[in-house]
Amino acid sequence: MLYGGGDAWVHVYDAATNQEGDSISTQGVLEPPFELGVPVAEICITPDGRWLVATHYDGWPYIVAADLRQMTIVKHRILGWPSSVQGLDCQNGK
Repeated sequence: MLYGGGDAWVHVYDAATNQEGDSISTQGVLEPPFELGVPVAEICITPDGRWLVATHYDGWPYIVAADLRQMTIVKHRILGWPSSVQGLDCQNGK
């Protein structure tokens, strides 16, 4: 799991090659009032390296899933009040 609030981009880093990869924008992914993009805080990567799952609580809790092959966010959900996301875990094996 990685953590850190920031801008409306998810910046991808390839640890295997020690190089910065593409960035994924969250702009236009969520409905108003989040259409300008949302920061992500907690991040986890699935063991196969295919999916990045991220969440943040910024007034309304939300969760997004990015397909790392397409480098785009393909799923999202605004959980609504009084929901809360307390940590992300991606399965680490079979």
